[in-house]
Amino acid sequence: MGFSGFKQLKESRYEQSEAQSYASSERLLPDDSVEKIVSKVLQNSINALTEILNFVDVGMVDAAADALLKARNIELFAVGGSSIICEDFQHELLRIGIKSSVPKDRHLMLMSASIMTDQDVVLVVSHSGQTVDLMDAVRQAKQSGATVISITNNYHAELSSLSDIPLYAPASPEPVLGKNGTARLVKLAMIDSLYATMASKMPSLAEESLSKTIRAVERLHR
Repeated sequence: MGFSGFKQLKESRYEQSEAQSYASSERLLPDDSVEKIVSKVLQNSINALTEILNFVDVGMVDAAADALLKARNIELFAVGGSSIICEDFQHELLRIGIKSSVPKDRHLMLMSASIMTDQDVVLVVSHSGQTVDLMDAVRQAKQSGATVISITNNYHAELSSLSDIPLYAPASPEPVLGKNGTARLVKLAMIDSLYATMASKMPSLAEESLSKTIRAVERLHR
């Protein structure tokens, strides 16, 4: 379960019981009114963010930020609905002067992973933590010596066990919205937290790069 002993488990359970409580998610029903649908979707989003706030490991976020800042090369791996999260992170990193890549298919991920070294970092986003396309590339990246950071809903998945820095982003799937409803929201929140932590560790450079990138696209806003 990831604990060194019963004492650590007991302390963790105590901390959780003392943490702010949150309501369980409500499922959408066929006869729900528009008002009820909107209310449920937004309230479920609030509940999901409250849950991740109670579970987030700040030390892991800090370690992930440090690893990304020290990396020679940053690769962002995801497939399906999680791909947009990596693309969002790529955009955010570029704003503060950090370049990264988002391979678009299994072949590109495997090729990229094969030429990584211990100076490189790969951040993997997966709700299940066991998507075949991703896991092949993650194993290859580990074999190449890269540092693996993961963001997943499944703490016990192979992805978490292979990760040097696993970040847990819990979210319950909703049948209508699918696994990428609140799951996407909490992972974006985790990405934003990671991005903000990185920027705080390099304030002068982040501010300078933000100024440059903002000026570069100002001409597009007419």
